[in-house]
Amino acid sequence: MITDLVGGQVQVAFDGMATTLPHIRAGALRALANAGKTRFDGLAEVPTIAETVRGYEASSWPASAFQGAHHRKSLNAQSRDQCGAGSPGNQGAAHGSGTVPMILTPEAFASYVASEAEKWAKVSSSPTSSRSSSSAARIFRNVR
Repeated sequence: MITDLVGGQVQVAFDGMATTLPHIRAGALRALANAGKTRFDGLAEVPTIAETVRGYEASSWPASAFQGAHHRKSLNAQSRDQCGAGSPGNQGAAHGSGTVPMILTPEAFASYVASEAEKWAKVSSSPTSSRSSSSAARIFRNVR
């Protein structure tokens, strides 16, 4: 999709920051809004969709999962290593690529996943889902 967006075959897209940020910084794409809950520090001038459509928030998140019982110390160390915790250089690299590390214990992650599942189940079954889509579309219709 990014190739078609940069090439002009697609006019507007919702995509992850990690894939679009290099093109935004190079001037090939223009960010209209950020779908996250807060503005992204790396593009502080770009507003969130929630600043126009109250309550809007959508973000993607990768995770590592392990089968069977793993020692708690190993899981927490794995989480810290993957997110660059304790290493400002690693966190800066992650942030520079458009990601914001979330360092969660297995319990906090399980809670986060449950809350995301509940949120999106409500969104997908809501009779106002189409109204939300049209509200978001207004943002892009008015920007040229």
